[in-house]
Parts: sequence; structure tokens; C-alpha cells
Amino acid sequence: MSEIWPAYLRLLYNAVAAGMLLSLLALDVAHANQTESANLGASEGAAKKDAFKTCLTSLAFQTNIPYRTDAKFKESNQKQLNRAQTSIDNGDFNRARKSLQKLEKKELNDFELGLIYYLYGQMASAEENNEEALYQYRRISKLNENNLPVVFEREVDAAVLQLQIQLESVDEIIAAALNWCAKTVTDKETAKALLINLYGQLGAQDHVDALTAIVPSGDALPLVKALPDYPKYAQEKGLSGYCVVEYVVTETGDVRDPVVIEEMCDPKSIFAEPSIEAALKFKYAPHLINGVPVEVKGVQNKFTYELVP
Repeated sequence: MSEIWPAYLRLLYNAVAAGMLLSLLALDVAHANQTESANLGASEGAAKKDAFKTCLTSLAFQTNIPYRTDAKFKESNQKQLNRAQTSIDNGDFNRARKSLQKLEKKELNDFELGLIYYLYGQMASAEENNEEALYQYRRISKLNENNLPVVFEREVDAAVLQLQIQLESVDEIIAAALNWCAKTVTDKETAKALLINLYGQLGAQDHVDALTAIVPSGDALPLVKALPDYPKYAQEKGLSGYCVVEYVVTETGDVRDPVVIEEMCDPKSIFAEPSIEAALKFKYAPHLINGVPVEVKGVQNKFTYELVP
């Protein structure tokens, strides 16, 4: 893991997002229709307004980084990935593609597949085939995100947004940026800076003011956290495990729509039900934006089941 990690995340997300995204944004938006841009607030549809509101909530209420499974590589796959990266570094894309095509025929986990698509995207970008690069990066979004490290997902998101800024219309860029802003894994300060830059160039001062006024309030403040019932069958068999549950915290601080995160509940057949039942008993302090309570999506809690010797 320590050998392959630096080889595949060379850009180190924060450096990319803080510099290149903003510079690309300035270049692209400069070509926008200025009349249309000036009337952004008046013509903004309900969907965009909702997306902007969701983004503001996400910026104000920054939930914990979501739980993820440990990303691991098979030794043989790691060597093949390293060979492909070396070939890319040397400009030998044909050799790199052959290595990746061999890998794709193997049984791979989501992270290994994600890295293959990422390398295909790197090569396409180097060849200035931005449409192909965007296609390869978007393939990663179809994988189970819970099996991808947060830093890798951030890197991919930044690469996708860079390409969207170069390829798409202003309306599409706004939609992409708002969607990116609302993601739990997104670095919120970077998202806020990019959106202020974007709306500032478009002359949407009301949006800039709303973004500037946001002060992060941190994580959810639980008032009541109920312990789950330890299933009698699991106790008798000496079984331990865990379960991650995601839910919505309503305007009144109650929990709604709890769901078990796939592949993050082991064994699911035993611990899913008591975890959901316990989550429904939680109570949070209502989250306020400008004094108004709002619901917060994507809050997670990890329930751990361990027998005391």
C-alpha cells in the first residue's frame, strides 16, 4: 500500500483544487454570455435554487468524513499497476494500456478498478482527449464509493470538475460545482472558494453574499444516543461485529430514513436491525442556518458490538 499510494495520487487534491480549478474556471467563465450571467438570479430555476440551498447547508453543517472499508491490493495487481504507472511516466502509453488490459481480466476489487480507470484518464488527458478522460473518471463513480479511500475520491472529483470546467456550459459548470459542494467527502473550504469565485464572475452578488456569510458549525450535536440491543443469538455464539447506519436529522432533531451502509455491517443479518432501531431513538440539537432549523442528510453512526470478557 505504501508503495503504490504516492504513485497514484501525485496531484494531492488540495493543491489541485486550490490552484488549477480556480484558474480554469476564470478562463472558461470569461467566455460566458454576460447578459445571461447578469440575470442569473432572476432566471434561476427551482432545481438550481434547491441545489444551492443544499450546498449552503452542506457548507454550514460539515458532517464527519464517512466511514470507509480498508482499501487493499493483491501483491500481483500492485506490481502490474506500478508497471503501468512507470510506462505512463515514460510516455509509453501502448505498454501502459497493455498492462491495464491484462489487469482488467483479473478479479479486482473496487479500488483496483478505480485506479485502472484513473490511469486511463491520465493517459487520455495527456493526449488532450478530454472527452475520453472524463468518461474514464466517471466510470469510477459507478463503483461502490464505500470501498474507495476518501482521498482518492476527492482526487477523482477534482479531475472531473477540471474537465467539466473546460468542456461544458456555464449552467452545467454551476450544476456540477453545486453537486460537488454537497458531497460529504468534499473539502468544504475549497468548494466555498470555488463557488464564490464562480458566482462573482457571473455577477451574482446575492449568491456570493450567502456563501460568504456561512460559518461552519461543525458536526451534529447529539442530545440522546441510545445503545443498540445486543442480539441474544450473537451473545450465545460469541459473535462480535459492527454496523454503520446513515440517516437524515430532521429540523426537530429527530432521525429519519435510517439505512445500513452496504458492506459496512458485519454480519449484516444479525446487527442491521438493532442498529437501525437504536438510530431511530437518537435525538440531536436542531441545526440552524440564520436562525432557521434545517434538516441534514448523510449523518452516520457506527454501532460496535463487542463482548466483554
